[in-house]
Amino acid sequence: MGNSCCNATTFSEQEKKELLLKGVSVYYLKYVFLQEVQDSGLDVGNATVYDLEDLRSEDHGLTRRKGKNIICPRDHKRGASYVDAIVNTTADTPYTSRANIMLSYCWSYKIREIVETLASKCETDALNTKQAFVWICCLCNNQHRISDSDVPFDEFY
Repeated sequence: MGNSCCNATTFSEQEKKELLLKGVSVYYLKYVFLQEVQDSGLDVGNATVYDLEDLRSEDHGLTRRKGKNIICPRDHKRGASYVDAIVNTTADTPYTSRANIMLSYCWSYKIREIVETLASKCETDALNTKQAFVWICCLCNNQHRISDSDVPFDEFY
């Protein structure tokens, strides 16, 4: 699929399924995402998932800002999920791929603790962080569509 997230493209049924299962590597989370959190002005040691994006606000937080000018591969509208906005720089070290880990968590958890726990789990299970791809709703769900939906805000938090 490469960088097709940036173009309005018609996908096969298999490619659509893959898009729904697209995750981000633990390597990316540890070495790129945490730096983005810090660069966005958040205290990376104390910032929670809540702090990444306030869906009540017109101002885009980190997750919506990354995908705001990208065409979503699922609905072909402007505004893509964070995971769809990640550019895979090399074929041998992809930052995104089909998720092989599904993470359940609370939005009040600290971002750094989530990432460190995932990295520790990889180490414990002898998983390469470059091959461990996590489906995590705050990064994989399109926050642009959630903020545009008629579902009450409190149901997301």
